[in-house]
Amino acid sequence: MHLGYAPFHHASYDLQVALSLFTFCAMIFDDAVLIDPNAVQEFVPRFCDGKPQLAPLLDRFVEAASHLRGFLHEYGANSVHSALLMYVNEEVWDAKGAKNMVLHPDAGGYIEYARYKNGVAEPYAFGIWPKALFSDTGEYIQAMP
Repeated sequence: MHLGYAPFHHASYDLQVALSLFTFCAMIFDDAVLIDPNAVQEFVPRFCDGKPQLAPLLDRFVEAASHLRGFLHEYGANSVHSALLMYVNEEVWDAKGAKNMVLHPDAGGYIEYARYKNGVAEPYAFGIWPKALFSDTGEYIQAMP
């Protein structure tokens, strides 16, 4: 719960809990790659097709992201799902392909790219500006970059 309270003490308790659950699911997902790689690999296709996930924990991750939608403006809510898919895609790549990849000497930018894709920063950033406290996306979106 501390994960949701410390940076979001100004937000409602419900949003703090929702962000804490999302964070917990993201942390556990990292372990799920090792525990059930097939379920993780099928996450994005099943998400896009609206099918249940192959592991209950992964369904909870989808539910946690969907629950955040109720607290955020449309742009932020959509960003949560975009970040979720980028995170999962990068986790799958890290587990399957990146570990055997030889980094080219001129590809130093790849590290930053992978960090961006492997992070779920946007859900937390948009959690700072819940729609209950901020009525206009244009008031805060300029602070994102």
